[in-house]
Amino acid sequence: MNPNGNIPSLFSQIFSGELFHLSWQGIFLYILQIIILAYFVFILYWRVIRGTPSERAVNGIIILIPVIVCFYIFKLYIFIKLFELFSPAIFLGLVVLFAPEIRRFLSNLGRDGFGWLNLLTWVKTSNIPRGEEATTVKEVIREIIDAVENFSRNKIGSLMVFDNTWSDRLYINSGRKLDAVVSTELLLNIFYPKSPLHDGAVLIRNKRVYAASVILPITENPKLNPWQYGTRHRAALGICEISPSSLCLVVSEETGSISIAEAGKISKISSIEELTALLEIKLLNMES
Repeated sequence: MNPNGNIPSLFSQIFSGELFHLSWQGIFLYILQIIILAYFVFILYWRVIRGTPSERAVNGIIILIPVIVCFYIFKLYIFIKLFELFSPAIFLGLVVLFAPEIRRFLSNLGRDGFGWLNLLTWVKTSNIPRGEEATTVKEVIREIIDAVENFSRNKIGSLMVFDNTWSDRLYINSGRKLDAVVSTELLLNIFYPKSPLHDGAVLIRNKRVYAASVILPITENPKLNPWQYGTRHRAALGICEISPSSLCLVVSEETGSISIAEAGKISKISSIEELTALLEIKLLNMES
C-alpha cells in the first residue's frame, strides 16, 4: 500500500483488498495508526469543538463519512470519481471552515508549549480552588435572584448563561475568564453600565462565574420580531440553538422584563418566585 497517496486513493487501496496482502506487522501498524488518529480526533472534538459554532459542521461531516465509505464498498464509480475530483477543494474548504480552531490551537501551543496537550487526556481539574468550599446551588440561586431583582428594578440590561458542558475555547478569546464565586455584588459590578465588562454575557459554570464579557452568536431566525427582541435576547437564542444544554437568563435594558431562553425558545418570567423555582429545577438538573 502506498502511504504517500491522498485520502481518496487510500480509500481505494483499502477497499480493493490491497490491505490484506500486507504482513501482519504492516496490518498491525495501520490499525494502530487508525486507533491513535481516531482517539485524537475524538478528544479534540470533545474538548475543543464541542459546544462551539463549528460543532454542527463537524456533525455534518460525521454523517457524510459513512456515505463516502459506501461509495467504495458498492463500487459506485461515478460518485467515487466525483469525490476524488472535488476532494482537494473539500479539504481546502475544511481548513478555511476550521481556521479559528486551528489558529487557537497554534496560539495556545505557542503560549503554553506542549503542556497544552494535557487537553488530550480525560483528566479534568476542579474549578474550585484548594481550601475553598463548594457553594450549594440554592446559595448560588439566591445571589443571582438578588442581582436580577436589582437589574429589573433599575432597568439594567444583563445576560447570564448557565452551562456546564461548553468547551473552554468558546470564551477564552471572546471574553474574560474570571473563575470567581457567584455573588450579588460581583454580578452588579459586572453589569454596571460603565463597567468595562458589562457588554456581553456572563457564563456561570459549575456554580462559579467562569467568564464575563463573552460575545455570543446571534440567532438568524427570521421570524423574530426585531421590536420585541433586542440584541441580548437574540444572543441568548443564538447560543441555545448551538448548545441545547444552555439556559440563558436575560433582563431587558428597555423594560426591565426578565426572560429565559432554552432549547431555541424564549419566554418571559412573570415573577421572581417563578424564576426562583425554574432556576432550582434547571440548575439542580445540570449538577446531577
